[in-house]
Amino acid sequence: MDNRRHLLHYAILFLIVGTGLWFFHEFRYQPHPQMVVVALADFGYVLWGVIHHYREGRFNWGIVTEYLLLGVVVLLAFGLTLGLG
Repeated sequence: MDNRRHLLHYAILFLIVGTGLWFFHEFRYQPHPQMVVVALADFGYVLWGVIHHYREGRFNWGIVTEYLLLGVVVLLAFGLTLGLG
């Protein structure tokens, strides 16, 4: 993968995470909307990871499992931290 395409992929990831952080901050003191934001950003991250590895030719089910497990851990951590568990 050439550097421009690589940079574009990481710019998209930065946009997903940055947008999630911004909305998380905007909904401060509102745990339920914050959890929705975390879930959407988490879904975007997992989807980005799968697409990124597929386009680089490194796609396998182990990578999908890794991204999904990390996503679940993030959701559990935020759910428990926000007092929703």
